[in-house]
Amino acid sequence: GPRALILADLTNRFYTMVPHSIPLGVPLPVLDNEHLIEQKVDLVQSLMDLEVSYSVVSAPSSNGAADPVRVHYDKLRCGLSVLDRSSFEFQLIEE
Repeated sequence: GPRALILADLTNRFYTMVPHSIPLGVPLPVLDNEHLIEQKVDLVQSLMDLEVSYSVVSAPSSNGAADPVRVHYDKLRCGLSVLDRSSFEFQLIEE
């Protein structure tokens, strides 16, 4: 019926915008239930997170002489500090 045609059209639009790799001859599932749609929403959110991370990491650095790893953490506004060898966190990581 009309609902199936609308779902097929919307599904095709989604797969056009977010290509998927599948074996030849295997049809992509129609996004016609909540579970599949939630999976695709999670996928799109992950792709958006990757895009943001990539844009932050690939932005030009203001300090070309700094350690590249430190520069990436600074761009992500993440602090780095050395753990004391006797700290609980250090012991946990070492295990």
